[in-house]
Amino acid sequence: MAEDKVPPNPSPTSYHKVADLLNIPKLKDAESAGKSPFESCTLVLTEYSAKELARGLGPEYHVFPLKGKLPNVRGATPQQLLENTEIQKFMNSLGLQFGKIYENVKELRYGHLMIMANKADDGLRMIGLLINFLHYFWPSLLKLNGFMRVFLTPMVIASDKNDAVLLFYTMPDYIAWKEKSGDKAREYKIKKYYQGGASLHSNDERIQYIDFINKDFKQYVVADLQRSIPSVMDGLKPDQRKILFYALKKPIVEEIEVIRFNAYVFEHSPYHYREASLVGTIIGMAQKYVGSNNINLLQPNGLFGTRLKGGKDHVESGRCLFTQLSPITRYIFKDIFQEDDHKDMPAWFIPIIPMVLVNGSEGRGTECSSFVPKYNPRVIIANLKCLIEGKKVVPMLPWYKGFKGDVVKLKDTLYIKGIIEEGIIKEDTRTFTITEAPPGTCDYMEFLEAASEDGVIKAYKPRSYNTIDVDFEVTMTEDQIKSAEQEGGLLKKLNLTTELSIANLYLLDTKGILKKYDSPEHILEDFYYSCLEFYEERKQALIRKHKIALLLLENKEKFIGKVLDQEIILFPLKKKEQRCVELKDKKFQSLLSIEREVNEEEKQEPGGYDYLLSTPIDSFTYEKKKELNKEIEEKKKKICELYLIEFKSLWLKDLDALDSQLDDEKYPLAEKRAPAKRAPDAAGPQRVNKKSRMWVSDSDEEEPEDDNDATEDSDFEDEE
Repeated sequence: MAEDKVPPNPSPTSYHKVADLLNIPKLKDAESAGKSPFESCTLVLTEYSAKELARGLGPEYHVFPLKGKLPNVRGATPQQLLENTEIQKFMNSLGLQFGKIYENVKELRYGHLMIMANKADDGLRMIGLLINFLHYFWPSLLKLNGFMRVFLTPMVIASDKNDAVLLFYTMPDYIAWKEKSGDKAREYKIKKYYQGGASLHSNDERIQYIDFINKDFKQYVVADLQRSIPSVMDGLKPDQRKILFYALKKPIVEEIEVIRFNAYVFEHSPYHYREASLVGTIIGMAQKYVGSNNINLLQPNGLFGTRLKGGKDHVESGRCLFTQLSPITRYIFKDIFQEDDHKDMPAWFIPIIPMVLVNGSEGRGTECSSFVPKYNPRVIIANLKCLIEGKKVVPMLPWYKGFKGDVVKLKDTLYIKGIIEEGIIKEDTRTFTITEAPPGTCDYMEFLEAASEDGVIKAYKPRSYNTIDVDFEVTMTEDQIKSAEQEGGLLKKLNLTTELSIANLYLLDTKGILKKYDSPEHILEDFYYSCLEFYEERKQALIRKHKIALLLLENKEKFIGKVLDQEIILFPLKKKEQRCVELKDKKFQSLLSIEREVNEEEKQEPGGYDYLLSTPIDSFTYEKKKELNKEIEEKKKKICELYLIEFKSLWLKDLDALDSQLDDEKYPLAEKRAPAKRAPDAAGPQRVNKKSRMWVSDSDEEEPEDDNDATEDSDFEDEE
């Protein structure tokens, strides 16, 4: 460990005196802590309050609940460690000193350290960060036999009527047991979902920290990556997928308050965890300011945040905010992929286009960060059609809906540039207008105010007042312009250019394995080949769906016909069981038999003759029978068409339907930007030439004058 990483120790007091710990209100200190026989005392670190936990502990165990999350000290500065009050309180509680090598526990206040948590992601994360903290500053402590242990509590306790107890330390274990047990699981009473170290049980796991690193921490790393890195298939993280799942399942087609939708998701989720965080996720999925979502899957009905503050100026509580499914979402996520009608949330959805490229993603997991820029959905659709038709895809550049600036690629670097329109010369100053800034540039007025105070510019004034457009008039002296050119160019100095990297295109593949992609085209191709398999399944699913509908129609038509011919007498009424026997004798198919015939599999779900017995009385007419015959012929024709059509054509049809929903102005396939406004010529102040040094940055000088490197937009335009 580098010496410059060692911060100064807390105040040099005697750590063995209880009086020194009066500034630690959460510590339920031991009577023997800091004095003989302190070696038998154990300091217990947990996430939650010591009050509940202390009930199950003896006098030699004493609890210190950590507040918040510890930082990763390997990347922290000494100043950050000094400012972290939890670290300081923990060190005082145990009697730790920076830079000291401990050969035994005699200089500590406790003889043992125990970290108590469950195997939820946050619990495992807390354990890992604490071990990391001790290993970084005091590796000698971890070598002391018996000094440190990890205490894992169950997350779910199930008990039957005979008080037989089953402990589940992870939610996957509990869910697997529940699915395997079937109806038998209902005989068990689920006492509680446990979080943190809030409860004790006689069978709780006590493990050495090295076993935790080799076993349980690996589970955390996998779970952390799955939570932080989106899937290449739907571009969603688990919380986003959960929200979309329940929005499609309900479905949320009518406006609903965000907090009510959040409560609905919480109520129907199998594991009640981190409820509050879903409000922010719902808001994020609905935002549509420049730089947020290219396609917002939810509607933002209310103050969901603006470009001015990078979306952070939304109503945090979710109150007075309303949302619903965006109409276009149904065109992207086709329900036919889920034959079970969304009974269980899938590992990932199968949209018809790779949404991770449409809305981009950013995430940081354990030892891995991921960043995927946003791209034009119209260009993505065109490229998918190229793959389907066996053509070569066109390279894609990042694209942001509503952004009026440029995205250019110079060598291996991508630049996003704002717009400075031509300025005018007036005495010894130049005045020009800024009409666009790169996405993610929050509160540009604050930046200009700071630039004015620092002497970077002479003055500025907004030309319009709204939270959507960037529109400022800026005045600079010749000296300020010259200084800006020497420091990287005017665009860079005025914060009008940013760099984009595609070096961290990490996503989870269809097997849930972390995979690094070389380019957005690589992501597109991986999505294409994975989705292609499911479109073949979709064709078969469509055929099965229409076959079931056909058999239902034929049985309904037959039922109405026999009633009209008086082969079946509706009155007097009979018991349901008698009527079902009668229908079976007359060779009518039950719903269960229809599904078995079409799906060629044994299904256990009940399915009788309700679809016939619930026929409205006004349907027993010759007109209705004729109408059903027409529907039967149309359904047969549809099934024949599906057998003849190639499954790739289904995908092309879906892409065409989605493309028709994208507004040509908001989603241009070939970008057409209006020319910049020019200042008056001879009649007014002198116009500054666009090629003058005022507009040149270092990156501009490298850009070739002849645009031989056509962008993806112009290539598609040429094909048309």
